[in-house]
Amino acid sequence: MASLGSLVLPIAVGSASAATGMSTFLGKLFESNGNVYRLVKASSAVSAAANKVLVTTISSHAPTWTVATTTSANSALVAGVVPSTQVGSDGSTGLLQNDYFLIQVAGVATPLVHTTATAASTGLSTCSTAGSCDAISGTFAATTPGATFAYLLEASSGADAATAARLDGLI
Repeated sequence: MASLGSLVLPIAVGSASAATGMSTFLGKLFESNGNVYRLVKASSAVSAAANKVLVTTISSHAPTWTVATTTSANSALVAGVVPSTQVGSDGSTGLLQNDYFLIQVAGVATPLVHTTATAASTGLSTCSTAGSCDAISGTFAATTPGATFAYLLEASSGADAATAARLDGLI
């Protein structure tokens, strides 16, 4: 277990575990190096997981904190951004179904931006490009409440470029 002062993280940021005992911490928040993370569980495999934006589902009016990629534009169910150092429980670059890991929910992250060039300070939401919504889009419907989850801190070249962004409203 990784430690930060008196706070003990159930798993190191960037690591994953298939241990069922991790379910005790599902949905809990943890702070590390000025960023905030939530322990979540992959509901399906996520290839090349680093920097991807994942969404959760709702059951009985509450988030399940099981996460996956999406093909829904402007999802209000964004769970967070996968750390750039993430590996699966098998040591690969992807997450396996039922892997537990820490997803970033606050601070500066580097999500993938799946568009053409996008200006700094642009609000980000999930995209609707089939098969690519593990990345994000700088274009969104302003009328979609809760869809913006981050703001770019620098311009992005697009084409799945990892770009610094300040996460907003995910806690």
